[in-house]
Amino acid sequence: MRYWGSKTVILAKAGIQNMSGPTLDASLRWHDKIKQFAVISMLLVVGCSPKTKLLSDTLHIIVQTVPESLESRFASSEVASHMSELLFAPLFVRDDMLLPKPYLAAQVIQPDAKTYLVTLRKNLFFHNGEKLEAKDVIYTYLSLPTEDVRSPKLDKFKFIESIRALSDHVIEFRLKRPYAPFLDDLTGLGIVSKKQCLGRTAQCRQELIGSGPYLLKSYDSATETWEFEAFEGWFEGKPHIPKLEFRVVRDNNTRLLELIKGKADLSMGNIRPFQLPAFKKYPNKLRIQKTPGLGYMYLAMNLRKSPLSDVRVRRAISMAINTDAILAAKFQGMATRATGMLPDGHWAKGSGLKLIPYNPDEAKQLLKQTGLKLPLRLQLIASTDRFRQSFSLIYQQQLREIGIELDIRIQDWATTYQNISQGNFDLVSAMWIPVVEPNLFEWVFHSSNIPNPDKAGGNRGAFVDSKIDHWIEEAQEAVAVSKRQKLYSQIEHRLLKLLPYVPLWFEDNITVSNRRLVGFEPDLTGSFLPLTKAKLGGDR
Repeated sequence: MRYWGSKTVILAKAGIQNMSGPTLDASLRWHDKIKQFAVISMLLVVGCSPKTKLLSDTLHIIVQTVPESLESRFASSEVASHMSELLFAPLFVRDDMLLPKPYLAAQVIQPDAKTYLVTLRKNLFFHNGEKLEAKDVIYTYLSLPTEDVRSPKLDKFKFIESIRALSDHVIEFRLKRPYAPFLDDLTGLGIVSKKQCLGRTAQCRQELIGSGPYLLKSYDSATETWEFEAFEGWFEGKPHIPKLEFRVVRDNNTRLLELIKGKADLSMGNIRPFQLPAFKKYPNKLRIQKTPGLGYMYLAMNLRKSPLSDVRVRRAISMAINTDAILAAKFQGMATRATGMLPDGHWAKGSGLKLIPYNPDEAKQLLKQTGLKLPLRLQLIASTDRFRQSFSLIYQQQLREIGIELDIRIQDWATTYQNISQGNFDLVSAMWIPVVEPNLFEWVFHSSNIPNPDKAGGNRGAFVDSKIDHWIEEAQEAVAVSKRQKLYSQIEHRLLKLLPYVPLWFEDNITVSNRRLVGFEPDLTGSFLPLTKAKLGGDR
């Protein structure tokens, strides 16, 4: 962990100087020059390097981090979840409107508000050739709370009262109360084999005999590489791409070079906007695709104590941040300002929500009204990612202008998670990825989800509002989509008024692929499942 005080900060690699010197615009311009110089330098290296030309039946994919587990009950990070669903297929996946659609399930019938009858497709198999039946689905869900599993996904299924098989292909889910997001929750858990996993969880996590379109062929811990092979018994037919190789490449610049030199074919969601000019120099070799982002960037605040318990301080902070300037300088049109946790175009997005204006003068007046002694001194926890560190330095300068001094602490996610779960923070700059089901409001803002030593929870800022609690609960039980839309609109309007979070922006998903990958259309969630419809069309 590194500590950055608020008086004098120099971060050469971020291009942000001592904030008592250059203006914000000058700092941002200098940052861009540093990045452009780095990209030019790398391109010169590429130009002098021997070209890579590999004929292969393998699609080479680079990811940013090591998945904590590929077994579906334990995969919780974005990378792990996306890789896992290729090995372990869920009952449902999300369609283009982010609504659940049957996958391993053939259909679902809801005879009453608390009962769902899910019928499986015929001829479903695990990778070892055994049939996938109702007993496996039931085991997958009932195993989540057991002592040897204790799945991090357990909380999603807390409303299930009972599960039983009506036949080998029909499962009855009975809920404790009406719960509208139930089918969407089923998209997040791939089905495991009861025979392979019952009483042998540790072995099951290693063997990874799954139910998805690809099977695990090999794993090399030294090179952090996984090889997947197309599954002959997949119900949609064997995928056209015979093999997928996933390899961890942590460094932004190294990922850029790997793609340009042909050592990698695909990178999704970990390309920075400032790298795009380098990729655009190779239009005959590389394809750039952009999809609207579901990653919600925000500034969360700890409401447990003064001064952030005062909504006037929170609003002053929100009005002191010049989000438009940050997006213009950093994202090259690849991000959109946010009015709340749901992106524009989402089926549950409310209307009439207004962007928070940049108005430092009004922010100063709000702080003056509080009677607090200025300058206020607050601590901001920020990511170890260098690109995101630069945002924190900009927040630091902008808040100083209204009388708030920020001390920035750079922490890895594990340390950050521990601190914010224990309430040991003032502000934290972070991102929710992806924001799909609006019931996420319950986890993040319902008062019952304030974490404590005995209970996990996503309401880490300790926000409490009885109206928000009531609307969230009502939306969970609403059957009509129109009623849910109305309730979520009310929730977003009230959150924009009370500001437990400062909504910042949504970042577009950037996909860069070698043109030998044919027919691949990234979806909104960043899933790898569209690869099952794609083909390889030649060499690099």
